[in-house]
Amino acid sequence: MCDTEEELIEAMKQFPRKDIYRMAKKVVTELDHEAKIMFSIGDRVKFKSKRGMYITGTVDKINAKTISLRDCDDGGPGWRIQPGILINLEGA
Repeated sequence: MCDTEEELIEAMKQFPRKDIYRMAKKVVTELDHEAKIMFSIGDRVKFKSKRGMYITGTVDKINAKTISLRDCDDGGPGWRIQPGILINLEGA
């Protein structure tokens, strides 16, 4: 078991790059799954756009890899966002 980030990085250097990519993909998949169970259709959520602005919307659909948003305050038709970057406003 690694106690620090530095120890983890050193331990990872033992593995081939393809195994590290495979592990990283599994970690992201698990985090996205955990994040998805935090949301329900109709929840108000926000996320930070690439331009650094927060966009607020309503969860419309929970897809396999993304969450679809509607009624967004940026005036666009909607967004499909990875659940790991969404912030649920229902509990805020």
